[in-house]
Amino acid sequence: MKSKNDFYKYYEESPAFLALNSALENARLPHAILLHGEDLVILREICYEISEKLLLSDHENIEHHPDFFSIRPINKMRQINAESIRDLIKEIQNTPSQANHKVVAIYEADRMNPTASNAFLKTLEEPPQNTTIFLLTSRPYALLGTIRSRCLNFRISSKLQPSSHLPWESWKTNYIEWIKILEQSSHSKKDIEKRVMEIYKMIIHFEQILENLSTEQWNQNKKALSEGLTDEEELAQQTGIFKAIRQHLFKDIEQTTYDIKIKELSSSTIRKLMQVVTELERITKLIEVNLNEYTALETFLLASLRIWAN
Repeated sequence: MKSKNDFYKYYEESPAFLALNSALENARLPHAILLHGEDLVILREICYEISEKLLLSDHENIEHHPDFFSIRPINKMRQINAESIRDLIKEIQNTPSQANHKVVAIYEADRMNPTASNAFLKTLEEPPQNTTIFLLTSRPYALLGTIRSRCLNFRISSKLQPSSHLPWESWKTNYIEWIKILEQSSHSKKDIEKRVMEIYKMIIHFEQILENLSTEQWNQNKKALSEGLTDEEELAQQTGIFKAIRQHLFKDIEQTTYDIKIKELSSSTIRKLMQVVTELERITKLIEVNLNEYTALETFLLASLRIWAN
């Protein structure tokens, strides 16, 4: 595992970390803390840093401390079920073994199924004494509102920056040019056929970029994984990284569409741009509930073609 020093330069100036550290020093740390952001490794490192101080333990062994309890999604479905949550609740009812405090970390807390969420909510309503609960997630609004409202919420900025990836910059340039050509095209049958062929080239390129970025990020994160994770837990983490980067790329397409500079912005052009953005927002929401990225991008680009051709 990487030491905290590998990450410390990034999060030491984070407003969330500074606020949590200050609350800890003043004995005002809340019993439930929601850390959310795209980079789950950074969320975990902040959790570890505070836990280390609470349990008077060293960073490397925090996961093995008898008063540190954690739970993760498992397998490709990446679910946290009610049985796992109930087992966790039983464990944390006991008094601390070594420290004067207990810490609970729920990784990818948004993956709790409805029954698990309701079981966990009861613990938030009546938390065990001397216990701090961390919920880590990249999708805070997938949690029950009643869970979010009982936690102190901190947004942690992401280290994932696919927009600086040169092949991705090239993809966005091609996408911008494709939109500009559509806006100026005569929309003859020959033109439409050419634009459709370009759609499938963009999709193939997108898939390659997504795969490369995900593999690169996974290889970096794998070195920082806690020891002792099961194969199912590792698979869940790898799938989570893939989905986070995929979501990042689609959000970047949305921002790129907003920022497109078209020579003559007529009211018709502005209306079509807004229709394209609305369609992309719809597709992005469907991705969050596991729509395949190939299908999502194909649907969006074909819809864009129809909007511009009308």
